[in-house]
Amino acid sequence: MELSKEDIRYFLDHFRFNVPKIGESADREGCKLKHLLKMMINAEYHGRAVCESNELLLSYLKERSWNAKLANVKIVGPLSKNIALVNVVPHLSEKYAAELRTLLNSLECIDEVHVVNRPVKLKVLANPGLFNDSTARSHVHMGVIQKEFAAPVEITWIKSSNKRLRTFQVISFAFQR
Repeated sequence: MELSKEDIRYFLDHFRFNVPKIGESADREGCKLKHLLKMMINAEYHGRAVCESNELLLSYLKERSWNAKLANVKIVGPLSKNIALVNVVPHLSEKYAAELRTLLNSLECIDEVHVVNRPVKLKVLANPGLFNDSTARSHVHMGVIQKEFAAPVEITWIKSSNKRLRTFQVISFAFQR
């Protein structure tokens, strides 16, 4: 359906749906799929990972009354592997980070968990249109990716030959030294 945000708000009000603010970021709305930084080929694997990990994170922080300005789990990696990058500002204590890693590792749709508390470097596959436009790459880097990470992000861009990749996919990450 082609509905604007105003149309959706009208229907929600009309049918008296109360949509609480999720609180994962002051600047973004609550769709968890924005945290899936790769294609969703398998909803039971990729979709479940992004949904369950973000719900678990938000519940965990709420139980501890952690007043987060930013809280999300970005799902990255090759299509065969779900790597969870946990972003929380202010950063979690080592105790809380360890507890959260254990909880997230217990999800069968998550293969690795890392808490982002220092600069990271991402390898990003980009479709040719994005790859060939430095302004667009800068907007994706600073306007989409960086503002939702808990530490500085450096990106290595790789031109994709995958015709199904519409925008970009974060295929790997490493903490910077």
